[in-house]
Formats: sequence, structure tokens, C-alpha cells
Amino acid sequence: MAHVSLKRNTCQFEPSGRVGRIDEALQSMDKQNGSSKKSQKDFNNSNKRNSRIGVCTDPNCTLKIGDIVWARLTTRSVWWPGVVVDPRTCGYDLNESVWVYWIGDQRISDVLPENTVSIMDNFEGRYRIRGSANYHKSVEEALKLFFEQNGIPLPTNVVTAALNGFTGKLREDIHYALRRNTHKILPIYIRQRLSEINSQVSLESAQMKTLNHQLPSEYSTNSPTATTTSSFSEDFLKRSCIGEFGGKDLLDKIIEKDPWYCFICAMEKLGPLNPQSDWKKRLSSLFNNENVRDDIDLTLFPNEKQPIRVLSLFDGIATGKIALDELGINIEIYYSCEIDQEALLVTKVNHENQIVYLGDVRGITREKLEEISPIDLLIGGSPCNDVSIANPKRRGLYDPEGTGILFFEYFRILQNLLCINSKLNRNLFWLFENVASMRDCYKIVIDRFLGRPPALYDSRFFSAQNRARYFWGNIPGMYRCPKYALLLLEQTV
Repeated sequence: MAHVSLKRNTCQFEPSGRVGRIDEALQSMDKQNGSSKKSQKDFNNSNKRNSRIGVCTDPNCTLKIGDIVWARLTTRSVWWPGVVVDPRTCGYDLNESVWVYWIGDQRISDVLPENTVSIMDNFEGRYRIRGSANYHKSVEEALKLFFEQNGIPLPTNVVTAALNGFTGKLREDIHYALRRNTHKILPIYIRQRLSEINSQVSLESAQMKTLNHQLPSEYSTNSPTATTTSSFSEDFLKRSCIGEFGGKDLLDKIIEKDPWYCFICAMEKLGPLNPQSDWKKRLSSLFNNENVRDDIDLTLFPNEKQPIRVLSLFDGIATGKIALDELGINIEIYYSCEIDQEALLVTKVNHENQIVYLGDVRGITREKLEEISPIDLLIGGSPCNDVSIANPKRRGLYDPEGTGILFFEYFRILQNLLCINSKLNRNLFWLFENVASMRDCYKIVIDRFLGRPPALYDSRFFSAQNRARYFWGNIPGMYRCPKYALLLLEQTV
């Protein structure tokens, strides 16, 4: 499916009615060359008229299909070169955002117009000298595409010329091209890629039409050839749906029952509809990543919810318990492994007698684990100071006198608990966290031992803290990110 940005951006005319990004690009070029800018009043008025044929629903957006732009996903993201495309060619509808094809990445994102500007707008200020090889190649490709579209002779070193602000007739040709502001024909390789994306989107849309049927989830009719699967949504188990398939009397019976279990959990028929016997597996598949092995046995789940038993390694000030409490998860017992006395003091003040302390993680033996078992959730994040590239004196994963080696203590306990729980016919959910700024060689080792790659989460999307971390685990859904991070940094400070 086409890539969709986690965060978005906006462009063109400011609320004050100021001229859009095209004029800003012209102003930027003039400033780089130290010249004054002539009035563009007539051009501005024509831009406002032409904006009605824009690429988004924003009436003030002056961008056109094929425009070569700088774009970014949020105000904190880096600028990256791209091409404005019509979302309808990719299977999407017009919306308030501008859809950008990322040069060098070959994916598309919907970007708010305010973070989409002409490639010529303050080129020197947006260009990153220290960017990756792919970044520099993408910028050069974007500039070449701009010159091809507008029939302008290509300079020998186009990036250097852009950094110098262009001069002479070349600069005049660019001014004229920007003033023209018309739709352009996309290169054949971009059109082919958009066609591929459209095919993927069309296929998923067809699947979702089946998934979003208004019947209750995971039900089928008595007909052997008619089966309907639907995802949970606002339409799930509506009164009208229950009344249609089960009759009005059924609604009264449901209201009288306390507690009432849904038809799927109770494996009960709803009129002509029968629950699928493998509905748990189908539901779980919605949250699984194809690249990550699923080691959860759905047949081991109890029929009724039970409090969970938690073991937290390298527990610190017991933030794991705070998170579980915030989620409303009922905890039967919470075991903590921590040796920092100040952290222990904070934990005891905040949680009093709600935590059982086990001391040093290195002292937890197989016998001790059997004694405190079963454990439903194992969490932990070994100290990161000896694996982080921010520490020039880091000792890595293997130094017996460093803290990086403590990862293997987590792995040892994880393996022991998996063996113990398998004998008890009980699932073990686990989560391991560490710094994202570690050397690749350390990450590869951790991946190999834990049997899966990490998921990357940055707390800046959810809080006022800018902190990226790797998470390994088997928590359902942890490898599937939300389409958008609705709580951005700007909303939390």
C-alpha cells in the first residue's frame, strides 16, 4: 500500500492573504543575488484564479501537478525533494493536503500545504550539506527534473549553481518558469510507479469493502458459498443489525442479561449467521506483521479476563507499573528487579506495598523463576549507556565490567520463563527496550537473540520528550504504527 505520512504539513497563502509559495521562491532567489524584486501584482491575481484547479481542496493552494518541491512531514522533519501529484491517479481522493511523490524513496505522502514549497524557495537554507548519498542524489534528480520540465538548459553542476542562487539568463528563465505556474507532465517512471500504487490501493479497497460489511465481525451465513468477514467498527453489533437478524425480542433479552457476552465470544448464532470457529486467529491477524513471527497460542487464553502477573527487569522507578495502571490493566502481582537505591526509594514512596522487590537481576535463578511463576508479562530495558553512540567511552555488549552485557541477563530470564510457561500451558508476553542510537552491530546481535527486528517509537509523537527508542517483543499490534500520530509535539508543550 502507498506510504502515508505519520505527520502532515500546509502551503501557499498565509491567513493574512500574503502571496503564496511561488512568489516566496522568487523573493528567495532575489535575496540570494542581492537584487530587489519587482511587483508581481498581476501574477498574484492570476495565481489566485488558477488555484481553483489545484491539487487539494485548499482554495489558497497554488501548487500544480508536477511541481518540484521541498516537502517535510512535520515542522521538525528535514526537507526532502518531491513532486506534486494528483492523488486520484493513486487511488486516493482530494483532501486538504498536498500529495507528494518523494524522489529517491518512490513513495507518496499527504503533506499539509504549509510544509510544501518550491524547490527554488530558499534552496541554500533548506539544502543539507551533510545529507546521505541518497539525499544528494535525490536533490540533484529533482533539480534536473525541474530544468527538463521547463525547457531550461541544464548547468554543468546544477546543485552548486542552485546554492549560488543562479545568475544571468539562467535566473531569468527560472523566474519565468515559476511565474507560469502550470500543470506539468510527469516523467514516465513516476507515472508507472503511481500506477503500481494505484493497483495496490485498489486491491486493498476491494478487500476493505468485504471487511467493512455491516454484518457482525467474523460471521458467515448458512450458505456454504457465502461468507462475510468484517472488521470491528462503529457499525459493529448495532441495534438495527441485531434487530434485523435476531428479531426485536432478542434486544430485550440482551438488555435483561447481566453480564451479556457478545455472540462471537459466546459462540452463539445470530439468526442465519454463525460465528467462525477460528475468529480469534482472524482477529489476531489484523495486528500481526508478516515479517515478525507470531508465538502467541490463542487456544491458551482463558475464557474470562484475569489479573496479570508481571516481572519487570531494570525496573527503575517502576514506570512499567504506572503504564499498566494507566491502561487500566488489573495486576495480580508486580515483581521488580532494581539495585539503584534512589530509584527504589522513589518506587517505595509512590507504590508503597504494591511491588515485590527481587534485587539484582543477576541473582535471579531458574529456581527463583519457577517459584514466582507463572509470569504473564516480562518487561525490561537494560542500561543503554554502554551501547549508545552518544557515549564515546562505551564498552559495548560484551565487556563483563560494563552494563551492555546485561542484555544477556534479560535474554536468559526470557528463555527460562518461556520454558516454564510452556509446561504450564500459559502464554508469555514480553517487551525489551533500548536506545535507538546504538551501533548496527549491536542491534544485529540483539535481533538475532530475540528472533525479530525492533519497532521504532519516538516519544516526541506522544509527549514533550524527544526520545527515540527500539522495542522488541511479541505484544500484539506493537509492529503496526497508527496512520497518524494525532498528538504532536506542538500540542504538548
